Parts: sequence; C-alpha cells; structure tokens
Amino acid sequence: MKINPDSSHSYHATQLANRYFKPIQEFVRLISILPTSYSYSEHIEIFREACAALALNNPSLIREDNWHPLTFSHPSGMDGAMCFNALCALLRRDWSAKGYKARFQRRVVETRNRTKEYCSYIDGWFAKLATLIVLRIDLSYRPELWETITLDDLRTDFDHLYNNARNNKIFRGRRGYIAKIEYGLGKGFHMHLILLFDTQHKQALRHIHLGELIGEYWKNVVTKGRGQYWNCNANSNKYDAWGKLGIGLVDTRDTKKLDNLKEHVISYLCKMDQFIRPLGVQGAQLIRRGERPKAEAKKRGAPRQRTMPTSQRRKRPEITGFAEAVDALGY
Repeated sequence: MKINPDSSHSYHATQLANRYFKPIQEFVRLISILPTSYSYSEHIEIFREACAALALNNPSLIREDNWHPLTFSHPSGMDGAMCFNALCALLRRDWSAKGYKARFQRRVVETRNRTKEYCSYIDGWFAKLATLIVLRIDLSYRPELWETITLDDLRTDFDHLYNNARNNKIFRGRRGYIAKIEYGLGKGFHMHLILLFDTQHKQALRHIHLGELIGEYWKNVVTKGRGQYWNCNANSNKYDAWGKLGIGLVDTRDTKKLDNLKEHVISYLCKMDQFIRPLGVQGAQLIRRGERPKAEAKKRGAPRQRTMPTSQRRKRPEITGFAEAVDALGY
C-alpha cells in the first residue's frame, strides 16, 4: 500500500493490496491450524515463517472485524497497511535469499519428470493390452476424524487394501495402479487412486459398479467404518460432456480418451499442489505405482508359417497409389 502524498494518515491500495490485503486474515487462520509435524510447499512455508517473524501468526490478533489498513493496531505500533507492506517486503527478500525459489524450481522439474514417468507407465500397459478398464477412486475418512488421522494411518490402511487385493475376487483382473497421498484442510489426509483392470473378467466391464464395490470395501472392511470414498467413474457422463473423459473403458484406438487419461487424470495426480512431507523423514513416498508390465518372452527358432489351401487364399489387390496401399494394409 502507498501513503497518499496529501495525507500521512491515508493509503492508496495498490493492485497487490486489492487482491491480497483482505485474505491475509484467513491465510493466517489457515496456517495456524496446519499440523506442525509436516512440512509444506515453499509458498506456505515462507508465508508461515514471515508471519512468525512479524508476530502476525496469531489468529486472535488478526480478526475479520479488526483487520483494516488504518484501524488495525499491532503491538509494535504498526497499523494494518504497514503490516501488509512489511510482510510483502519480507516475502520478496526471503523468496530468493533463503532458497525457497531454488527449492520450488527443483520441485517443478521433479513434477514434470514424474508426470512423464507415470504417463510412460500407462503407455507400457497399453502396449501390452490394447484395452483396459481405468478406475479413479478417492479414498478418505469421515470428517470428524480428519484432525486425528495421520499419514501413517492412511499408508497402513492402503497397504491393507493392496495386500488383500491379491486374494479378493473384487480385484480379479487388476493389472496396475497409481496412488497419490495428499492433505487438505477441508479433507484431511486422503488418497487419489487409479486402478487398471484387464477386460477378460466381465465384472471389470461394469466399471461404475466395480468402483462402488472397491469403495465400500475400503469404507467397511479396510477402515472398519472410519473411511469414505468418491467414485469418479460414477461421473463419467459429466467428464465426457466436458471433453475430459479418460476413465472407464479405454482403448488404444480411442486416442482422444487416451490423451485425456494422461493429460487430465495422470497429470492431476502428479500436480504440485497440496505438497506435504513428514518432518525429519527423508524420502517419504507420497506417490507410487505398480510394477511395469513384463515384456513378452521371445520364442526361439524361426516362426512357424501357416499355409492355407489355394482356394482360401485371398488374392492380393493390385496397388496403384498411396490410398490403395493404406486400404490393403487394413488401416
């Protein structure tokens, strides 16, 4: 905020102040309720550190009814506008000086590489199986448990689900998976899960119903009633109407659907938002996937040639141009 030249007791709100001054009060409240045993994204960490340095990290100090450029009174004697200017100056200085910018840029590169890796994982399965059933399910817990459920609770419950899947008929035909753990103040710890099924088992073709079965299994068996879920496949029609459908039955010949799977589903899981990591734990794995499909073993010896009676052999058409060549190849 800028002091008006004709008065030392009034301010002119800059574009930055118009956008961020009022939300500061809510930002301070939100960072005050974040679990302290985890580290967060660079933007959250630098804001939390700057607020602490200026003694602005007390939600009872900055309230909706008193956060005003002129009437707010800080213990140091600063008014609201002065506090806002000091906070902005500290954020600008420390973003580079304390390494936040460098860490953020490294994470941008890591996210980009991770997205490529997981898209490659999906491509590997479609190279092996031309058609797959893709389920997208969000696994979480009941709202009254959000403040008590820990990262270890979620990882333990997912390991339980994953290990039980080996011998549970609900998961027949399961091929691969991608799982991403996130944390949100309005959702607590939760997991975005992608499951890949082959089409040899008829139950997988009913992908909406299958998503429901797996969700209920998470809710009632794995978490013993503590969990809840969201079956994204039940909203396939909405995604289709938006032109973003990449779940359900996906065939390699449907390039639009396959592109949507990678651009809107996989990329969403690999996004940088809602970054969280336990303090003091190196290499905590928040996103993981199944094993890549094994390459088909090459058979030794020359391939066998099948012969057909002359009467059943199809006569090769005479090819006179490019279009006829494409038709002859069956494209």
